[in-house]
Formats: sequence, C-alpha cells, structure tokens
Amino acid sequence: MTSVVTLNGIDVSALDEREYETFTLCNSLQVLVISDPKTEKSAAAMDVHVGHQSDPEELPGLAHFLEHMLFLGTAKYPDENSYKKFLSSHSGRSNASTSQMHTNFYFDVLSDHLHEALDRFSQFFIAPLFTPGATQREMNAVNSENAKNLQNDHRRLYQLQKSLSNPDHPFHKFGTGNLKTLGTIPSEKGIDVRAALLDFHATYYSASIMKLVICGKESLSTLKGWAEELFSEIKNTGRSFPTFGDAVPFDESRLARVVHVAPVKNLRVIDVSWPLPSLHWDFLTKPTKILSHLMGHEGPGSILSYLKAQKWANGLSAGLFRDNEDWGLFCVKVDVTDTGIEHVNDVVEAVYQYIQTLQREAPFEPWIFHETQDLALQNFRFKSKESPINYASHLANVMHRYPPKYILSGGYILYEYDGDKVQKILDLLTPQRMRLTVVSKTFEGKTQNVEKWYQTPYSEGSIDPELLQRWTSPQPNPALKLPHRNEFICSDFRIVTPSRSAEDAAVSPPILLQHDEQCRLWYKPDTQFRKPKMLMHFLFYSPSLSSTPYHAVLTSLFVRYLKDKLTEVSYDAELAGMEYEIGFNSRALELHVGGYSHKLPTLLCKVLQQMLEMTKTEYKYEDAVFERVKDRTKRMYENFFLEEPYQHAVHVCSQLLEVSKWSVDDKIRAIEHLSLSDLASHSQFIFQQVFVEGFLYGNLQQNAAPPLMQQVLNYFNFGKSGGTFPLFASQVTKPRVVQLADSSEYRFQRREWNEANLNSAICTLYQLACETEARLPRVLRYFTH
Repeated sequence: MTSVVTLNGIDVSALDEREYETFTLCNSLQVLVISDPKTEKSAAAMDVHVGHQSDPEELPGLAHFLEHMLFLGTAKYPDENSYKKFLSSHSGRSNASTSQMHTNFYFDVLSDHLHEALDRFSQFFIAPLFTPGATQREMNAVNSENAKNLQNDHRRLYQLQKSLSNPDHPFHKFGTGNLKTLGTIPSEKGIDVRAALLDFHATYYSASIMKLVICGKESLSTLKGWAEELFSEIKNTGRSFPTFGDAVPFDESRLARVVHVAPVKNLRVIDVSWPLPSLHWDFLTKPTKILSHLMGHEGPGSILSYLKAQKWANGLSAGLFRDNEDWGLFCVKVDVTDTGIEHVNDVVEAVYQYIQTLQREAPFEPWIFHETQDLALQNFRFKSKESPINYASHLANVMHRYPPKYILSGGYILYEYDGDKVQKILDLLTPQRMRLTVVSKTFEGKTQNVEKWYQTPYSEGSIDPELLQRWTSPQPNPALKLPHRNEFICSDFRIVTPSRSAEDAAVSPPILLQHDEQCRLWYKPDTQFRKPKMLMHFLFYSPSLSSTPYHAVLTSLFVRYLKDKLTEVSYDAELAGMEYEIGFNSRALELHVGGYSHKLPTLLCKVLQQMLEMTKTEYKYEDAVFERVKDRTKRMYENFFLEEPYQHAVHVCSQLLEVSKWSVDDKIRAIEHLSLSDLASHSQFIFQQVFVEGFLYGNLQQNAAPPLMQQVLNYFNFGKSGGTFPLFASQVTKPRVVQLADSSEYRFQRREWNEANLNSAICTLYQLACETEARLPRVLRYFTH
C-alpha cells in the first residue's frame, strides 16, 4: 500500500483525509490552508522568523514583551480584551511563544466562527496599538512569567548554558525579560521602551519573514480567499530573517570545559555535549537521527544497559538538543545514581567507548538505516490526527525550514542516507570539542559562581588534559555493541473491523462481552478512524495496594522495579510504535498498552509475564535495581516540595477530601524503613486476590477479544494451587470523598513549602452531586474545557 501521496505539490500521508494547499500572497506572505470538513474546531497560526536573539543589547526580553503586547488591541478592534473575549465566547483559546529565532501566535475557535476570528487575528500584524497604558501592565505580566520560572531547573540550566556561551553570539542573551530589563534599567538610561517596541515591530514584523497556517472546515478555495482578504495588508519591508555573522556560541576557548551545577531539586545529571555546524537544512538525510538512535538506544549492548549494570545510571537520552539555522548541539544526557555521580569520569568514558565502537563499525550495516527509515515512514503514514491548534502552530514554524513539498513530511521521513555526513558528525564527537556539565546537590556550598539571571550556583573550569587523553583513546569495551534487529516491527496493517459513519461510531457504546467472578470485559471496535492500532486497558483490582502509606510506597516500588526490568523490551516496542504504561490507585493496578495491533499482544504478554514473575516466592529481586528505584522514588517524593505552588495547592485540596490520600511526608517516612525483603513480601500479596477488568478498543474483531482476555487470566492461574483467588464483589472498594455540607464554604491555607519560590496559588473546588442528573458529568467536561 502507498504510504505517501503528493497532493498540490505536498507530500501527504495516504491516510490523511484533509486537503492542503500552499500559496504566496501579494505581500510575500507564504500561506498553508488545510481543509478538514470533519473538524469541530478551526485554528490558525502565524510564525514570525524573529526571536529573542534579535533583542537590542540594552533591552533583554523585548521580543517576548512584544509577543505579549501584540494581543492588546488593534486599530480595528481597540478593546484590549476584544480578541480573547470573542474566542472564549466561542469555545476558543489563544497563546503565543517566543524562542531564540521565532515568535509563534496561534488560536482555535468553533468552526462556524473562524472568519471573524481570523479578522481579529490578522489585525495584530497590520495595526497593533501598543497603548502606553497596556505597556506597564503587560511588563508586570512578563515579570510574573519570569518569576514563575526562577526555581525551574530546566530553565536555569538552559540559561546557564546561554550565559556561558560566547557573548559575541546572540545565543548568549537572556530572552524572557523582567521588570529590571524592561523597566527599571531602561528608565534609568532614558530609553523609551514603547518606542523600542514600535521600532522592533516595524523592523522585523514583515510579511516576508512570516508564515501563516489556516485550518478550517471550509473548502481550500474559501480558506484561500479569506487569507487573501484578511492578511494581504500586512506590511512587507522585503527583509530576510535575521542572521548573526560568523561568531559561534561555543568557540575553541569554550570547549574541553566542565561545569558543575547545584540544582534546586535533587537532580543528578551528566551532560556530554558537542557543538556542531548547522544541520538545520539537512532534513532529507537527517544525519544525526541515526547517531541519536544508536547512542540513545536502551537495549542490550547500549550505553545505558552497560551503565545500569555498573549501578551508575537510571536513564539516558541522546540527540540534537539545539537545532538552529547557524549551529547545533548534540548531547548525551545521563540520569545517574548516587554511585554514578561518584564515577563521572567512568560514565563519560563509556560514552567515548561507544563512539569508538561506532567508529569501528562504520559504515553501518544497511539494515540499521532501512529499519530506522521504515519506522519513520510508518509513523508518518499512521500518525494520529493532531488537534488543529497544535497542528497549525507546528506547521507555521516548520514552513520556514521545509520547502512546500516537505512541510508535512520533512520532520518524519528519512528520504536519503548519507554515510559521509554521518561519519563527519561522528568525527566531531571528540573530548577536545566537548562541554561537560555535571548537575548534583553534592555541589551545594562548593561552587564559585552565580549565574546572573537565575542565580544558579556553578563552577567552571578546563577538563584535565590526562582525562582528555584517556577519553580520546579509551580501552575497548566488549559490553558495548550495536543494537539487534527489532522484533516488534509490524508487517501486517490490515483493517479487520467494519466501517461505519463517524456519527454512529462516536455514539456506539462499548459492549460487555464477559462478566464473571474473575473478570469483566468491555469491547469497542474502531469503525471511525480506521487505523491498524489498538488500545488495551486493564484494571487489576486488589485490596493490598494502598491500605497504608507503607503499602502505597511498596506498590510504587513494585511498579518502578517492573518498569526498570522492562526497559530493554519497552524501548524496542516504543521504536516500533507501541507503548505500555502502568500505574496504580487505591483500588487497582492500571495497565495501558497501545499501538499497532499486529504485535501489541506480544508486548502485553511480555509485560504480564514479567509482572507476574515478580510475585512468585522464588523470584530473586536484584539489590542494585531495588536501590536504584528506591532512590528515584525517594527523590521524587522529596522533589515534590520544590514543585510549583499550583501543584501543591491541587495536591492539598485532594488530600483534604479524598479518603486514603496519603501525604508525601508519610511516604517519605515510610520509604526510609523499607528494604528489598519488604518489597519481595509485598509482591507476593499483590495478586493473592484479584478481579480483572479490561477494555479493548481498536483494530480487533469481537470474537478475538475473549481469547485475549483469557490469555491475561491465564497468567494468574485462577483456581490452581498457588494461584490467584477471585476478589469478592464486596472487596472492590469505591473511591470515597468527603461530602461538603450544602451552602457551606471552607478555606484552607498554608505557607508555600519552598520559601525560595516567590509565587502563590489558589485552588478552588466546587463539589456537585451527580446522582440526580445523569448529564451533569458531560456538562462539566464541556464547562472545564
């Protein structure tokens, strides 16, 4: 079957029912219109090819500030709240974001109101007001946004990377802005910030560096006409997108350097990074995709597999973490254990040992590329339909990068393989060109510097020449190998369910196929989306999961241990388009398995086999794995107190009302006392009594559902010696919530746990009874959307 078709000059998935067309308006604005007669929501996005790297040196955050100001009134619609009022009154929303090189504006709205929404949206780029009254008020909003991020480790590490880069390259800049950079300091220097806003807008907001996407239910010709009618007046100065000369963010003086960082949360990360020439335009070959696939693999012979065996790592990711028009940054990031942080040099050596393996094996076997290429094509062919607002925002951004033919496919498909390009990148991954960042709480009180914008404590220095030499010529490591062929790759994409109208398919309820003392099975075929995919959701009800804080923590450790043991299996499955997730609540373990129907039962069986194996008396739990998952679980509990205040407010609200909602403090105290033998004992009781409830949905015939459920039940050995006993109906507890008295109001307040976080939060809960009004849950879902 054909995977890709070309329509109106654009490569499209053969299964995509939408229509696409690109064209350019008289003012040089490039437009993509998408006709989707089935959509309930319509959307549009405008991406302007300018970001905070173009901020004036004296006004950090100006591009971001302009992003905020653009929404506040236009000559045609001067009311500052007109746009958002219109959208919210028609179930719509809007947002925007500013990055290094782009500013992206987007909205959605009920489809019948797209034209008027577009009229209001277009005026932001034609005649914004930037009123003096709004300027100061929105400056406070920018400052609040910055304050919200000050305790965020991801933001802190990103800005530290920028602050340590070459000051002659604009990557060095602080992009968010705050009251000092946009208010106090400019005022002291006599700088008119509003005048600077107008100048920035006049300089950069040109149709020649904008891309527009409109997605609606109307025909292509109608959408095209609306674009011409509403957006042709945007001024075109003829400018091209900003470029920044020959400077690079990390020149030779900033390579072979090590940075030690003290984080807010209890993080332990080793980040090995190499700056690269720009690969932004190499989308046909994607040379780093093969390297990120190999270096980020989690199967046998991988870097991660080896580091786990040494008790040094929990997880690993690899790939192009910065992908700009003028440079890139390839990174290997390792989430290390407490032992691993004591073996930084050994962890880095393992990375270079694997690079040595890649150099030795190059050029790689053709099947490695073809397998990666086939999976990329498969993912594009069968990708799920995106929400219009996210789709429009994404496509408006990538239109700057890809020619029209590749707008949809350029981010997915590996069109060609260029072994020479892969080799050239591999040759750049040397110790002499690296930057090493080590993040750990062990550096608290031992750092020499503080980053200017986020006050992040850090130290920086040159890497010891002896280490550079050791990593340049590492000892061969026989444990490191290239990955094996992926057993989960599917070849059968037949659709086995009948087709029905979208309306009938949507309202058709699941069918109850089986209900006895062991299980309850629900089934619903996919007769609407017609993809070779399936979702399987199972609830394993058990009375032993969360009756005390100790039980809750032990069940959490059981789940995390299971996930750790399944890493190598689940990684291959994920590459092949399948995934599983397992968690628990006070009543049941929840297992979700989803993806391509051909091999999904294989993944389900592997998960169940490992899960039930861990409940047997003779199962040998591994000390190293237990210590690793216990450490991660404990740090997760401790890091909760450093989350954002709104997350704390939601948690406290739940704890006040929900029965058996154990506090994080209780869990921290409980985990301190728990050992490997406690986990082994608890595991034997988890499935002593069980009731299984399953829901199977997708590309599956009805007569195949009961045998699949029977496969699941067989793992529990119901009725056999040493097997599982059915759970009595009276033992299946229901979630219990404290019922608030009618016409009563309650208020609970407490100090924020993290005193360094200057933000506050309010969580308001309205308790409504649903017993007398069956429609109420559905109405509330619409109300909260």
